[in-house]
Amino acid sequence: ISIFESALKTGKRIRTETEIGHNNISLSSLAIDMMFQLNKPKKENPILIVGTGKMSKLAAEYFFKLGHKSIIFFSNNPDKRKDFAKKYSSVVLSLKELELYMKKYKFIFSAISSSGPNISSSSLKGRLGPLSIIDLSVPSYFRKSAITNSNSIIIDMDTIKQLESSCFLMLKPTLKKCEYIIDEEINSFVLDHRHRYELNRAQISN
Repeated sequence: ISIFESALKTGKRIRTETEIGHNNISLSSLAIDMMFQLNKPKKENPILIVGTGKMSKLAAEYFFKLGHKSIIFFSNNPDKRKDFAKKYSSVVLSLKELELYMKKYKFIFSAISSSGPNISSSSLKGRLGPLSIIDLSVPSYFRKSAITNSNSIIIDMDTIKQLESSCFLMLKPTLKKCEYIIDEEINSFVLDHRHRYELNRAQISN
């Protein structure tokens, strides 16, 4: 119980004394920032989002926050996602239409549950220029080999797992402060329980 209480106290201190939760960093926004460092789309160009789940929602909100106003969603059940489309003043189309839109637009964010990769090199035939794809689907929705062979850029879960600490330079001061708070709370916890242990031992001896 005391360990659990200490963990809650430490978490509360980190949230109130540091900037760790102020930037609302998500896996979606992190992947988008990474892609924007490699290729930043024009704000007037539509962005294709495959999926209407939580990560797609976070991605849409982040795109809007960055000034992008035109988003087209794709779903397995577009008729059931009309409220979702209305919320973002957008449309939700069938996944079957994605390949057609891929031939015209080049920036895609994907986060869906799929039984297997559905987009291959044949889907890229007839389009002009490379694609920029963020694929956070599990399992992957895009065949990475087909994408890279087409001079396109893809950021997926494996890419994010291989991130070096240099990618988090802006977070280092905050993380250092978090580490300091955690170490401080651990030391306080250990000293407090050592004192209790010695006090109980002395009472037993007496």
